[in-house]
Amino acid sequence: MSIEENGAMLLHPAVPETVTASDAVTGYEVSRAFTFLPSEIFDSGPIAGHLTIDMDFGAATGLWGIGLINHNLPAGTVVVVQFSGSGFDLFDSAEEVEITIPGESQTPANVYAFFGRKYRYVRIRIDGLNRVTIGEIFAAKKSLHFENNYSWGFSAEFTVAKQFDTTDDGIHFETPEYGDSDPVPEYMKLWYRFDDISQLQHVSLRDIIRVGPKIFIPDASLPECFHGRCPDSKLPVKHEKGKDVYAFRFWENAIGVTQ
Repeated sequence: MSIEENGAMLLHPAVPETVTASDAVTGYEVSRAFTFLPSEIFDSGPIAGHLTIDMDFGAATGLWGIGLINHNLPAGTVVVVQFSGSGFDLFDSAEEVEITIPGESQTPANVYAFFGRKYRYVRIRIDGLNRVTIGEIFAAKKSLHFENNYSWGFSAEFTVAKQFDTTDDGIHFETPEYGDSDPVPEYMKLWYRFDDISQLQHVSLRDIIRVGPKIFIPDASLPECFHGRCPDSKLPVKHEKGKDVYAFRFWENAIGVTQ
């Protein structure tokens, strides 16, 4: 698996069959970090030594990277991602990936690291912190790599306010009716222009633009990322000056309030 830089990416999740953490507060177990609701946090509580989070995908699974969403990790923290094909007792040190939390970021509570690995067992290890909270651990299984950077080939539209995702009844978003005074979820409307789109590109678009959680990467060379979901599978096309123009919607998840 190879990673191309300097282009935007849209990523679809891989969900582990089992996940465990070395430390967790009762009621805030690590399973909360895999609900795709980033305000529903995992809380390690006091950490003695280091924190480990172990993911078993059930079979060797190709992963494009891991995103940590709505985290409390201070700048400079190094997160180590380890891989194994035979269990959590033996990791391949040559395959380790380090994620360094940046000092400045457009998405300070979110970070993403690219890698191309295919393993069954994956461990996240964090040293030197007294307590860790993470709203979402997003392991990416499928990706759509755009040829241009976000600022080159996209336009984005934002509504004026975010609505925090709902956990009590499992609703991720509520779009108010016209005239409703409730806040509207913030979303990006992404347009990408293709010159003579190939059948392979069309299939890739259709495969990734499906209802469900996603991570959007404006620039693959940077650790910034947005966590959200595609609200529908619509992929309308129009023609402008000999180019096919496709559009899809991406609603960013509201984060910053923990539950």
